[in-house]
Amino acid sequence: MKRNRMIKMMIILELLFLIVKIQVGECFFNEQISSCFGESVTNDIHISYLSLIDSDTKNSTFMSREASLLDSTFKNALLEVSTGLITNIKINDSNHLLNDIDSNKIKLINILTNPALAFQNKIWTIQDELNIDPIIKAVLLGEYREFRTHFEVFLYWILFHNNSYVVEKIILHKEDCFFKDQSQQIIISEKFKSYFQPMIIGLVIKSCPALSTLVIPRSVVKMLDEVLKKRKKIIGNPYYLSNISFFYVDRESLEIETSLNKAVEKGIEMAQKKYPYFKYNETGHTFQNNELNIRKVYDIVTIKQNSKAEKMDKLVNIMNSANIDSILFGYIIENLSKIEVSPVIVCKKEKKIIVKNVVFEKSEFMRHKNTINSVIFETIADQISELLFEL
Repeated sequence: MKRNRMIKMMIILELLFLIVKIQVGECFFNEQISSCFGESVTNDIHISYLSLIDSDTKNSTFMSREASLLDSTFKNALLEVSTGLITNIKINDSNHLLNDIDSNKIKLINILTNPALAFQNKIWTIQDELNIDPIIKAVLLGEYREFRTHFEVFLYWILFHNNSYVVEKIILHKEDCFFKDQSQQIIISEKFKSYFQPMIIGLVIKSCPALSTLVIPRSVVKMLDEVLKKRKKIIGNPYYLSNISFFYVDRESLEIETSLNKAVEKGIEMAQKKYPYFKYNETGHTFQNNELNIRKVYDIVTIKQNSKAEKMDKLVNIMNSANIDSILFGYIIENLSKIEVSPVIVCKKEKKIIVKNVVFEKSEFMRHKNTINSVIFETIADQISELLFEL
């Protein structure tokens, strides 16, 4: 599956969905863009781009070839988008920029991810602790974690005038991004470069409420259309998913947790909206949700005597017979004061088992588990959605 392509496709669709009024003309659009930065169209708007930093080493210096290409692509996309949106945007002007050093990036990310700070306080803290030049209107930076087959990237967009910021998580699979040229040098796909342009436009719009009801002018829409045309028809191959019910592990008879299974279905629905190639319990691609199958899958995954290879062989056989790519299930462990919920997804192609763990206070869980808008319900739905995004 070309997962990252679908990610970018969905970002474009989300962006176009924001267009809810009639075309109002480029002059007015430029004024609205400039006002988001607290400037007029006659003044320069200065934005700082900080190069990607490794999440694990907290270092920007020792990048792999792929990471270095990714970093330059983000920066170039920002440059191209800025000229496509409005000509008075200046990226990393030598007289007005935030120093591109690791200590600044680490401090920025730590502030933005600090749960103890209120939303607006994070922006004020950044301006104070990093002594941000008031001329700098926005900052774009990112951190990445590199795996053998893919990158996990968090992009942070900070817009000071609105005291707002946006965080975007993306998974970039190397096979979709890079290839070797005739001299065996690793280079980045030209088509892939254009995927970041609509993403950056999306970050700007999400950080500026005034743009959520504004039509993007024809020149920018044309740029988005060109991105789409280059990709031809980008629809990922169907990915067939089936789930079996969450149940309590330590009870004598199999007891299904109905409310959590509703949350699971909501999580799957959330993932399908972002990645339509997920096919859930399609006819001819279903693993029967019954007690025998629930016990069978749980035993295979949890019995310690089985090696990982043995577990995957058994699970792949099950998925082949059901004509599916993944099985989603979960189990619940209950003790005196806590409830531990563990969603699990088994992936056939990648031959891996991904497990998440969420712990709740037992009293809170029992009181709110049946409430659709409760934190418990939403937390489980989010965890399921995140599991599917990791595929």
